[in-house]
Amino acid sequence: MKKALFLLLFFSVGQIFFPCRAEIYSFVKGKIQRNDTSYVVTHHEWPDEKVKPYSDVATLSFKANSETYELKLQNYKGWEGEGGDFRVIKLYHKGNLILEFVDEEAWIGEKVRERGGVTPFNEFSEEVGKHATYNDYCLIYPLENNATALLFEGYSWSSQVPLLTIIVIRDNKAEVVFNQPWSVEFFNAKPKGFELVLIANFLQWGEGPEYDIWGADRHKLYTTPEGTMKFEKLSEEEEMCSLDFLTKGTWEFRFSTEEGPFNKDESSRIEVTYSTTTQTSILKSPERGEIVHHARYYLSKTLQSSFDESKVGKSLRGNYICVEDTANNGINNYEIKGYTSDILTLKLVNEKNPTYTNTFFRITENPKEAKEETETDKVYQTAEKMPEFPGGKQRLLNWMKENIQYPVEAQKEGIQGRVIITFVINKSGKAVEPLIIQSVDPLLDKEAIRLINSMPKWKPGEEKGEPVRVKFTMPINFRLSGGNLRK
Repeated sequence: MKKALFLLLFFSVGQIFFPCRAEIYSFVKGKIQRNDTSYVVTHHEWPDEKVKPYSDVATLSFKANSETYELKLQNYKGWEGEGGDFRVIKLYHKGNLILEFVDEEAWIGEKVRERGGVTPFNEFSEEVGKHATYNDYCLIYPLENNATALLFEGYSWSSQVPLLTIIVIRDNKAEVVFNQPWSVEFFNAKPKGFELVLIANFLQWGEGPEYDIWGADRHKLYTTPEGTMKFEKLSEEEEMCSLDFLTKGTWEFRFSTEEGPFNKDESSRIEVTYSTTTQTSILKSPERGEIVHHARYYLSKTLQSSFDESKVGKSLRGNYICVEDTANNGINNYEIKGYTSDILTLKLVNEKNPTYTNTFFRITENPKEAKEETETDKVYQTAEKMPEFPGGKQRLLNWMKENIQYPVEAQKEGIQGRVIITFVINKSGKAVEPLIIQSVDPLLDKEAIRLINSMPKWKPGEEKGEPVRVKFTMPINFRLSGGNLRK
């Protein structure tokens, strides 16, 4: 598969110029009518004869407005080892095929979970599950006007934004209304409807301005009382970081070293908590058990030359976090370079001190104290709460991309391939017991083991409220320029 070439096409086609506010589809004489075909872009390079007959992945039934439907999910012939779980969606009603949709980019599902990942939109399950139904492959969301939406999450290649695919069903008819590379940043679940905040690009991590956010390009996709959907770019005010976003949980930061922000020195760990009511920031060191810094702050749309007390408790959105600091003309300005639901990137803008950029990771809850464990403790294949990498699944992919070190000798010899490795996330969140189950070469095997051993701590998995050991299986691709891993 000519993936490297295709990625360029994927991004260029995916970012279509949309109207400021547009209704994606409407209901006309009982039919679902797409108002703009540019919302549905497919990616299909391979001739049908090379990938057919499709291989079956799963068949499942579900109900929508008291009617029973059947989903049949399939993959391209011979593509089972490629990223993603299925590339063909077929929808039936009473045995009749009412929709077939094919996309080479693929969607994720049950097999992702088996490999240690999460099923579609899993990170939003607690709130969304109150109004919609999850299965292993998609989200079934009831809308107004007897309509139902099926939401599929695409597979993310490296740091590429995955597909968001939406199928709408009404009166035993179905239509793909949205198929674009947008990542769901926030999922505001409502009875018979939802509001999504979408980003077009993930963050780039590293040193220098080239690693700043790619221009996140946030848009909103939301349902209407008529059971339709609208798509619009967020206003300048809406795109700014909000006070509510900052104060939702605690942020963790570790001073960068040559090992990156996830260094092993626990004494360098800093936690930041923002208060909503008093707009006070508290920095503390969990290791030392002391408060490092305690100061008032506010959000500002512009860079501030001095601390404005009148904005404390009133400024709710901004591009800067302005922190009171008596040692620096009364203020420190932190420019908000980018943010997702779990990651915040701040750049200190200070006339006296050199500018630098720090990355913070949200701690949604403090992990329970792990009991002493032994190698004889049960290892779970799946747990009620699966372990979570700090920053989420996309940050894990980014971290691996940033930290893998292709052995120089292997490069010289043209050695490449897919190493498959298993490991255990223990009760304290550490990756342990790496084991190669599909070898390519000792040089690559050694690097795969090193990569797993150097992982930062995860949020451990839980079973019945207690931390447990959970096993993961992960492919690690070593691919030289122009190379192809397909067997």
